[in-house]
Amino acid sequence: MPTERTPAVTPDPLPPIFLIGFMGSGKTTVGSALASRVGGRFIDLDERISTEAGCTIPEIFEAEGEEGFRRREHAVLKEICRRLELERGTPVGEIPTIIALGGGAFAQTVNRDLINGTGTSVWLDAPFDVLLSRLVGGFNRPLFRNAAQAQKLYNERHPLYAVADHRIEIRNQRPEALAGEILRILAEAKKA
Repeated sequence: MPTERTPAVTPDPLPPIFLIGFMGSGKTTVGSALASRVGGRFIDLDERISTEAGCTIPEIFEAEGEEGFRRREHAVLKEICRRLELERGTPVGEIPTIIALGGGAFAQTVNRDLINGTGTSVWLDAPFDVLLSRLVGGFNRPLFRNAAQAQKLYNERHPLYAVADHRIEIRNQRPEALAGEILRILAEAKKA
């Protein structure tokens, strides 16, 4: 008499994870740590834009202004989402994909719509004073001129970030710990 075998239970693949948040919130660092932890691939949207443009983000802002940059940003994000949709249900689609967005990408309605139709958004929410300490003397960021201007931009974007699917409060956690928190939150959401 043949024995019955219980089919192997394979976990549901993670949806594409879009990390959002203000500049300096650690999206690139956390995204890389998360991809490493789950054996996934990591895409930094700004890096992809820069590679496709053949110049740096500040150079794009200087040549085309913020409007030109936003057009490029949307086009690259749209292509990433299109490819993720094409991969769905294939072996490549089973590989977790983590995408770190620039600080203003999620503030654009067309980008939020793309993200909502493709995966899940996770907001890395850091207090302004923490972000400011990371921004001062840091990388060349085209939209960071001074603390007052950054505070205004932060206040404008904060309510837009709040519509993300999930929120992680940034304190002093290491990137690996934040990656673990993201996985915990996604697992809890899956159970609900």
